[in-house]
Amino acid sequence: MNRSTGRIVRIGLALTLGVLAVNAIYSYWNIRQIAEHERWVTHTQEFLAATSGAFLTLRDAENGLRGYIITGDPTYLEPYHSAVVSVRDDIDRLRRLAGDSPAQRARIDVAQEHIHTRLALLKECLRLGREEGVETARRFLLGAAARQQVGTLRVIFDAIEAEENGLLRVRTAAARRAYTGAVFSIVISAAVSIALIGLINATAGWSIAARARAEALQETDRRKDEFLAQLAHELRNPLSAIRAALESLFLNMRADPGVRGAGEAIDHQVQHVSRLIEDLLDASRIAQGKLDLRCELLDLMEAVDLAIEISRPMIEARGHQLLVERPPAGLSLKGDRARLAQIFANLLVNAAKYSPRESRIWLAAAWEDGQAVVRVRDEGQGIAPEMLPKLFGLYTQEERVQDDAAGGLGIGLSLVRRLAELHGGTVEARSEGPGHGSEFTIRIPLAQASPVSSEPASRAEGLAATPARPRRILLADDNKEFAEMYAQMLGSRGHDVRVAHDGASAIEMAREFGPDVILTDIGLPELDGFEVARWLRSQHETSEVLLIALSGRTGEEDRRRAMEVGFDHYLTKPVRFAEVEALLASQQRLPQAAGAPA
Repeated sequence: MNRSTGRIVRIGLALTLGVLAVNAIYSYWNIRQIAEHERWVTHTQEFLAATSGAFLTLRDAENGLRGYIITGDPTYLEPYHSAVVSVRDDIDRLRRLAGDSPAQRARIDVAQEHIHTRLALLKECLRLGREEGVETARRFLLGAAARQQVGTLRVIFDAIEAEENGLLRVRTAAARRAYTGAVFSIVISAAVSIALIGLINATAGWSIAARARAEALQETDRRKDEFLAQLAHELRNPLSAIRAALESLFLNMRADPGVRGAGEAIDHQVQHVSRLIEDLLDASRIAQGKLDLRCELLDLMEAVDLAIEISRPMIEARGHQLLVERPPAGLSLKGDRARLAQIFANLLVNAAKYSPRESRIWLAAAWEDGQAVVRVRDEGQGIAPEMLPKLFGLYTQEERVQDDAAGGLGIGLSLVRRLAELHGGTVEARSEGPGHGSEFTIRIPLAQASPVSSEPASRAEGLAATPARPRRILLADDNKEFAEMYAQMLGSRGHDVRVAHDGASAIEMAREFGPDVILTDIGLPELDGFEVARWLRSQHETSEVLLIALSGRTGEEDRRRAMEVGFDHYLTKPVRFAEVEALLASQQRLPQAAGAPA
């Protein structure tokens, strides 16, 4: 390489490093912006939901009273009295949510005055119905003053929603811009890094023959793939430490719902960022244009239980009774647990929303003809026959549904169908008509022809319902913050824990400590997790230890290699503490791992 070429290379290297540094700062700023805008978008959506809820509650009161006046049946007064109590709570919640907007607080104050006036009118109407007859009450309720009150309230609530929808559009647009900036900066960083590797290898290839240059290009491509995989791995490590800190907080502050709620929100964002990082850095998947399903071998009930947790607040808020029928054995399938949970949660929330308060909802999971079948049935308002063919219509129907005063059916159901189809499944709806409830059936192909009794190796949740007895545990991970946090959590459960930060130390500590369980990172320095596992399985005193891999790599090749060298389980970072606890409680070893060769 001559002096001129060397100078060009040095200048290019300096410029590349400069671009990467600027991009790193820009990426950090964008991530902060995304988090802030998401917080405001969530707040705005909550405000809109509270606004709609307050108006609908007032309508419930009026409808209950109207039913009593028309029919004379006193049972219609139950929703009236319930709504009268609830609407005050709804207004108080709106005022709390509007704490950052003086204009909205003023509108809410005006709305509250009109609501009090409306409630007084309804109370007077009830008195007339009881004392002077339903005909007098009906004329009073349909009078001009009553109609004017309804129109005034509608105008006030429309103004509140219009203001908040405007804010939502502005905040969503800002979040989208920050997201686009983050994507752009990450893509630029990856492109510049790849270009740097290409520049170095191409420069080396200038002084060799054509065949050597071709080999250098192949090596560059290989290194590019390794670089992207390693970058994803390194980004997952700090997320693992964040999750470990959160779960430690959960263990120590269970009685504080505010702190736990904030922690769960952060945990949700950790999952979101983990998925975003993997999508952005998986070059082959982006090139092929595939959707971001994260398929794994799992038990159907893992997704069902997650869906129940997601939908529980809505179900409990409306006083419903959820009846769950579980299959007699595990239903193993290949799918994206979060997306499957989204399907079932959508159906459960719809059932809760469109059913009378304190009614029943059924969820049944079963095996039928090589398929996992989940049915969600309710006692709700049902579906008109003419609506059934349109129920899973395209997303373009959403605006029409949202404008429906009753809320309508179909919001999100098209997404349910698309997610089911992506899993190779189907969704169908049945109803005997309005007032007779509805039933939705999801069918997903099983991973094998019949239910299985054993748990999949990739997940440990649900293996044990009781806490693990105290065990001797060796934890090996070079991320010291993650390791120390997990060691504290395991120690708080009564386990005797030792920590190592490299492969050689892990082996030496295993000799001296004699652990029952070893959790080890795959990417350890000096000796990696694969080498540690081979050594442990080759020694008589550690050949039967429960061996769990912790890894930031999600590739099937890494998982297969881990099973071949003797790991019992393979957990992907960020690791949930519940998964580790379940494995410790069961201490279940895989048959093929127990016989791994030395």
